[in-house]
Amino acid sequence: MRWLDFAALGVAADRLDAWAAVTDGVDRFCTSSRWALPAQRAFMPAAEPFITESDAGIIALMTVTLPDGRRVGVPLEASWGLASPFASDDPPALVAQLRQMLAADHAPESLYLSGVARSGPWFEEV
Repeated sequence: MRWLDFAALGVAADRLDAWAAVTDGVDRFCTSSRWALPAQRAFMPAAEPFITESDAGIIALMTVTLPDGRRVGVPLEASWGLASPFASDDPPALVAQLRQMLAADHAPESLYLSGVARSGPWFEEV
């Protein structure tokens, strides 16, 4: 598992898009770099990246600080709730990756996950 910042995710955009294209149960366009990266830059430019890539896929989250000081991990586009942070064809492996991320010292206190169909594979796995 490798940690990425926003610039590194931009460099890895083709890989993110390839993973998004094979991810079931998500809006593939809104999970892609063409939607998620511009949304992050436009709406949450001060957010901190909380992004990893592995052989299983990419988890693209950012950490925002609420007015009360709590830190929450959200997808790169959380305004409309269309983007999924998950880009993979292997939900169990990517959720295991998420567990590793949450064990990191800089992990947010909580997550707000959007872009996951209730009837899809991610809802049950998470």
